[in-house]
This record gives sequence, structure tokens and C-alpha cells, in this order.
Amino acid sequence: LGRGGGLRYAAERLPDADQPWYATNGDIWTRFSLREMAAFHAERDATATLALARPRIPWGAVETDAFGHITDFIESPPSPYLINAGVYVFSPAFTKL
Repeated sequence: LGRGGGLRYAAERLPDADQPWYATNGDIWTRFSLREMAAFHAERDATATLALARPRIPWGAVETDAFGHITDFIESPPSPYLINAGVYVFSPAFTKL
């Protein structure tokens, strides 16, 4: 089915194909509001919205100055990168891409 093929296949079988719909990865755990995510999606008239997260790095980090002197120790700092949190909202237009 390729990338997105399974989602398109599922979308074609939705009972109300004219409404936005959710999809999730099977191995996620989250505490954010799906209603807020749906509102965010609708406000932007988006075709697809992905939930993103900034995970914490499990190791302590060390900051240094220009001379290599240690200036700080930071326990479990946030990652500088966002990751796919595995929750999606799709508009009906998604199946036409």
C-alpha cells in the first residue's frame, strides 16, 4: 500500500467520509486533548495535522563555554528536535492527494 496507502484504504470505508477523522499509531500514550487538536486542525483548514512532541533526553547534559570550561549540568534536558507523537487528524481532502 505504500506510505499512506493503509490510511487511504481505511478512509474510503469511514461511515461519515465528509468529516475529519483521527488515526493513531498503535504504540502511543498521550495526555493531550484530542478536541484541541481537532480545533487546531479546523482553524487552519488543514488537510492533515500531526501531533508533535519534544521528548526529554534521558541523560544529563553538560554545558561548556568557549574555552571548554563546564558552566552547567542539566538533568534530562528537552531534545532540540520535535518527534512524531503518532496522533493524526485528516480532512476528507486527504484521500484525494
